[in-house]
Amino acid sequence: MPKLTETAKRLMLLSAAISAATIIIPLVVYRGDMTETGKYALGLLLGLITTELRVILLERSLDKALDMEPSRAKLYTAAQFIARYVATGGVLIFAALTPQLMNCFGTAAGLLSLQLAAYLHTFIWKRAAPEKTERG
Repeated sequence: MPKLTETAKRLMLLSAAISAATIIIPLVVYRGDMTETGKYALGLLLGLITTELRVILLERSLDKALDMEPSRAKLYTAAQFIARYVATGGVLIFAALTPQLMNCFGTAAGLLSLQLAAYLHTFIWKRAAPEKTERG
């Protein structure tokens, strides 16, 4: 596993915590039906794993792009961006095509946890260390 910055590690941890917190949703919506809750949890796990991989791939692609000449780095980062979103779309399509295994909403919740984690990270990090401007 590549060495990750502290920011990436915190984002991954926050994403996992947010995903874990959303497990309450199917318990309320499905009124304790453990079959549906299990499908939601499986979808959530798939979405979370995809999110964690996206963070790792983003970190690796940015590190690699910094060693390239600007025109080549621009093409490389654009291709990596597209590849990450194609993978995300593939995971959502897989979840939608296998409703007997997992809940598509759970998968979406796991995938969206990164966006919420990014907002929370900024809010928490600025409160915890307002004088610190470290990006890593």
